[in-house]
Amino acid sequence: MAVLPAAAATARSESARPARGKLVVHVRVDGVVTPDGRLGSAPAVGAHITVTGQAQKVHRRAGHRGVAEVMLRPGHYKVSIRLSAPYSSEPRSAVLRGGTSTTVFLIIVCDTC
Repeated sequence: MAVLPAAAATARSESARPARGKLVVHVRVDGVVTPDGRLGSAPAVGAHITVTGQAQKVHRRAGHRGVAEVMLRPGHYKVSIRLSAPYSSEPRSAVLRGGTSTTVFLIIVCDTC
């Protein structure tokens, strides 16, 4: 009978934790010349993404489609990219709720191109 209280305590502690949410970050480079000579955008493969908030800082790299996914506790986060001149990108805010997915889009631009 001692097993039941331990199992009940484990179930209580797991249900008391807020469910994590998924933050999906899409990064694109703006101002890319397409094969037909028009300006467009392209995935920023390998972009260094930083997510800060809830007393934590998480670093990820964008994959082959310019996308990174991060599982985080619910809360408010700032999403940014580490860049060097002449490139820049505005950081974005994200609100993540437990058990849900939130998507953020970041655009990299060339300030002197």
